[in-house]
Amino acid sequence: MAIDTHSPLFNNSELASRYLEHQTETERMRIERGLLGNLWGSSSSIPNNIAAFLLILSLFIGAIYTCIAINLPPNNTAISIRDFWSIMSPFITGPLGFLFGIKKGNK
Repeated sequence: MAIDTHSPLFNNSELASRYLEHQTETERMRIERGLLGNLWGSSSSIPNNIAAFLLILSLFIGAIYTCIAINLPPNNTAISIRDFWSIMSPFITGPLGFLFGIKKGNK
């Protein structure tokens, strides 16, 4: 990120110093997190982000399987739609319980 040194901000040395410290700290944190840190977030938000990812992935897989299984004859599917959702429901309710339980536990 290029710093515009002609900005009015740099006329005040205290503000300029704070700005440069903030930019340095932000860059240091970005480097420390690395690629996976940028994907999952900071250490405090990783559990929530993984739970949300698992929830979205489970719903996506469930929707795809349901759309495919509806168009097939019942004897051609390995597992019925009802049984499939019985298997998938813990992968959906678990992250939901985690996400909503975290919010309630903090109050």
